[in-house]
Amino acid sequence: MIAFTVTVRREGMPDLVYPEIAHDSSSAVMHAQARFGVCRVFVRVT
Repeated sequence: MIAFTVTVRREGMPDLVYPEIAHDSSSAVMHAQARFGVCRVFVRVT
């Protein structure tokens, strides 16, 4: 498992930044999209 910092960007909303533990960056992105729907997701290893 890897610790990531996830930034979620949705049109008309402030950016949301939160920690995520996932197997890889693709999993972290999929988790964010499942939670927030249509959005842009940026991840980085912390």
